[in-house]
Amino acid sequence: MIDGSEIDNKGHGGKREGAGRKPKDPDVLMVEKLTPLDDKAFKKLEIGIDKGEFPFIKLFFEYRFGKPKEKVDVTSNGQTLSSIKIVDVDGTEI
Repeated sequence: MIDGSEIDNKGHGGKREGAGRKPKDPDVLMVEKLTPLDDKAFKKLEIGIDKGEFPFIKLFFEYRFGKPKEKVDVTSNGQTLSSIKIVDVDGTEI
């Protein structure tokens, strides 16, 4: 009888790093945990909307139509920046 220590597999077979089934993504696990609560959550959302409570209405619109894009206004002392000077590390203007 031969035990495993006497066999030279030359790097083939056996346990190795990165082998086997990969763990589920944490986002997938969270969705699986929350799925049974879907009906309850939608009912509460409906109740909040029926009461006219703004946070529920806002949440509904953000998920239904997407959150509005945020606009960034880049100004300096009330004036719009019209040109930007880019300088290389050696001091030469690019």
